[in-house]
Amino acid sequence: MQKTLREAISEVKGLGFKVGLHTGGSFPQQLKIVLPMLDWVGMDWKAPLSKYPDLTQKINRGSSALQSANYVLESGVATEFRLTIHPSLIKEVDIIEVAEKVAAMGAGHFVLQYFQQRGCIDRELIANDRPFRISTQLQIKLQGLLKQFTIR
Repeated sequence: MQKTLREAISEVKGLGFKVGLHTGGSFPQQLKIVLPMLDWVGMDWKAPLSKYPDLTQKINRGSSALQSANYVLESGVATEFRLTIHPSLIKEVDIIEVAEKVAAMGAGHFVLQYFQQRGCIDRELIANDRPFRISTQLQIKLQGLLKQFTIR
C-alpha cells in the first residue's frame, strides 16, 4: 500500500540492516515486487477464507491474502503466519481450518495471538472482549500440524 516501500527497503538494506515486513496480504502484486528484498515476513491471516468477506468487509480480500501467502511461501523468505483471536470473531473450528490451510500450503511457523484492545477503535470488539482459552487438545492438534507453533 505504501508507494515508497521499495525505496525505503533499499535504503535500509543499504545501511546494512535486515528488513522484515508485516502484512495482511491485501496487495499481492506489490508484495511480490518487494519479496526478494526482504529477510522476513509476518503475515496476518484474518480468518478462514470463507469468512474473509464478512470479517474484512472486502469481497476479494481472502483471495488477495491467499495469493500473497503463495508468493511468500514460493519466495523462501522466512515467514510467520499469524491469526489473531477475538472470541466473537474466531472460534476453535476457525483456528483449526486456518492452521490446516497454512500447513497444507507449506507454512512452517504459525502463531495464535490474542486480541489486544490497545489501538482498537471498534467499541463493540472492545466491549465483547473476554478471555479465550486455547484447550490443550487444540494445542496438541496444532503442534501436530505445523513445524513450529506459538501462542502470544
